[in-house]
Amino acid sequence: MHETLNNLYAVIVLYKTDLQSCHTFNSLLKAAQFQHGVLGLLLYNNSPDVKIDISIYENSNVHIKVVEDMQNSGVSKAYNTAYIFANELKKKWLLLLDQDTLLPENFFTDFFAQRKLDVNNMDRLYFPIILSKDKIISPATYIPYRGIIKEKVEPGYQDIRKLAIINSGTIIDLSLFNAAGGFNEAVALDFSDVSFFRRVKHIQNSGMLLDVKCIHGFSGVEYDDYEKIMHRFKIFNQNAIAFSKEKGVRKGYVFTTVFIRAINLSLRFKTLSFLKEIKFSF
Repeated sequence: MHETLNNLYAVIVLYKTDLQSCHTFNSLLKAAQFQHGVLGLLLYNNSPDVKIDISIYENSNVHIKVVEDMQNSGVSKAYNTAYIFANELKKKWLLLLDQDTLLPENFFTDFFAQRKLDVNNMDRLYFPIILSKDKIISPATYIPYRGIIKEKVEPGYQDIRKLAIINSGTIIDLSLFNAAGGFNEAVALDFSDVSFFRRVKHIQNSGMLLDVKCIHGFSGVEYDDYEKIMHRFKIFNQNAIAFSKEKGVRKGYVFTTVFIRAINLSLRFKTLSFLKEIKFSF
């Protein structure tokens, strides 16, 4: 099938960052400039104290819409909002992005090349290879409800039931997004990908791993800042609790994931505070 950027709608979730320093935004513009059509893009700003100025980008082939979220609702609300806009515009595909994913210039080129090969228009899910510190973090080998890093992967059709896939970089058909029920907004950040793809896997077994490599750097806090790490762990814990309430989720596996995180942080900071934080959570 011959498709262009006109068929796509993208969303970038922003938190305390400006566009000039956002690797995802700048690499997206660069990848889009080599393509035909106009890409619809939602910038979902979860930090209204940082104002987003899009005036200098009005002449690009990316049509930008900004949503300011005063509540910092998280990525799940952002992705669901993007789906609504994409559906209203009658787009076919939704590209999910966070602010820390560096896209290669051939990102769309490879996607459209794969679309041309789908002569029966059956493929509804595409995702790239995601690297962090030279390690493949997505797709990873899936174990409930986390992933084990793979040493290598081969582009092409994948059995997604065996994979842990992160949100950012995923291109999903709107019909599949809708069939999966969208994102659970109670699982605002951590576990949002596990939650969403768990439901996608109930609908279909396969997805296409693109032959493109994206570089990912997790935003967040300094490695040795105890107060910020503890705050971040509390958010992780809250999202884990929300995820554990979904129908069919095995709470024991969720607890194990949180417990392992708490153990690692406790060893790093030589304190039991992280373990105490999860004591009455499940």
